[in-house]
Amino acid sequence: FNNYEMVSQALDKSIKFLYQYDYFHQTAFHWAAKLGYEKMLELFLKLSKRCNIYDKNMRTPLYLAAMNNQKRCVELLLNKGGNPLLCDKNGRKPEEVTTNSDIRILLQTTAEKPFSEIYKEEYKEKLREKNHEINSQIIFKSNNLI
Repeated sequence: FNNYEMVSQALDKSIKFLYQYDYFHQTAFHWAAKLGYEKMLELFLKLSKRCNIYDKNMRTPLYLAAMNNQKRCVELLLNKGGNPLLCDKNGRKPEEVTTNSDIRILLQTTAEKPFSEIYKEEYKEKLREKNHEINSQIIFKSNNLI
């Protein structure tokens, strides 16, 4: 129901609410994207980088935002690593299901960028996390040797 305060309070208690899903395996990301709840989607994207989540029909939040012509939500998802090349179970990409020409052009131009450029930030973060994990293991092992 786009109740930002209630959702924000629930997420303060547990981030797991973000990944709860309904009968169609749609998460809060899916619902916010397809209904155009921009502020809510921004909150979810601040809390998690996992925005390429599939529902039961292999549709991502980006796909649903495009299908429902939610231009601002499409922009938000693309800026946070939403993949415009992921297809639904019928092999259709988000650009194929939108009726909004601006969204179609936005998805096409993003899809034409080199892979590394689209996902550079996402992989930088993963590398930082992996390096931190490795350094923690080295320190732990070093301390056990002493």
